[in-house]
Amino acid sequence: MRTSTNIGLQTTAYVLALTICLAAPGSSLLAYVFTPIGLLVTLAPLIFAVAIRKRGRIDPAVRAPFLVAAALLVTAAAFRHEDDAHGGFVPAVRLFAPGAAPSAAIEEFLWMVGPCALVGFLGALLWIAVAAAAAGLDSAAVHLGEPARL
Repeated sequence: MRTSTNIGLQTTAYVLALTICLAAPGSSLLAYVFTPIGLLVTLAPLIFAVAIRKRGRIDPAVRAPFLVAAALLVTAAAFRHEDDAHGGFVPAVRLFAPGAAPSAAIEEFLWMVGPCALVGFLGALLWIAVAAAAAGLDSAAVHLGEPARL
């Protein structure tokens, strides 16, 4: 995959996750907007993608964690547990099935998808860092124009 494609993918995933958060606002949106940690963590794959852009192409070993991180970011945004004045809800249900009332078992399952996706996303960030370092794609080598060490 070309690095420009990866940057586009990471940007699309971030914008889609942010759009989902804004379309179905709840209590966690306030924490996300008013704390820089949430913003920086969700932007981390895009920052890594931009840091390795001079490489031209990225190997499958480095591409995989980027794809996983993008998918899990959108999943975590869509299936996070939110609270509002009417009680708890899952944004994906509110956005894609308005008025639907899932059974208690399905609702409990959906509430677990978001936290699991968030933990997976954090694991994918670690995986990106390890894979990039193992492939010699550290940002210092990229920005100084040195060839990547394999």
